[in-house]
This record gives sequence, C-alpha cells and structure tokens, in this order.
Amino acid sequence: MPERAAGWHMSEVTAFDVVVELSNALIARLLASDLSPSLTATEVVAWRNEVHSVDPGDPEAIDELSRRLLDRLEEIS
Repeated sequence: MPERAAGWHMSEVTAFDVVVELSNALIARLLASDLSPSLTATEVVAWRNEVHSVDPGDPEAIDELSRRLLDRLEEIS
C-alpha cells in the first residue's frame, strides 16, 4: 500500500519552526530586559498566545508573524 502524502510541505514546517525560534528569542530578550516585569509578562503571554494560535498551514499568516517578531526584536535590541 502506498504511503499517504504529508499534509504539510517542508517549507511550511520550516517557516513555522522559524516563527517558534523567533518567539523564543524575543521572549528571552524580553525577560532579560529592564522593562517593567508586569508589562514583560503581559507581552510574553501575548506573543505565546499568538504563536500558538497561528495556522501553521497559512504561509501569509506565518510570514506576517515572522515580520512582526523580527520588528519587535529589532526594537528591543
């Protein structure tokens, strides 16, 4: 019996992995920053929720989230 084709393409998986790594890097920088602890916690939760809610199969949503994560990383660097 032939194997079933995967529902995702490798590029979609890779793009989502990049989003996860970017969010981990951003969260690490936020936690190490001098920002208010309550504001930091709020932002960390918001980013985590956004990463978990994005559709990994939607390339446009993944690209947009990647851009926003990169922009925020640049802001706090």
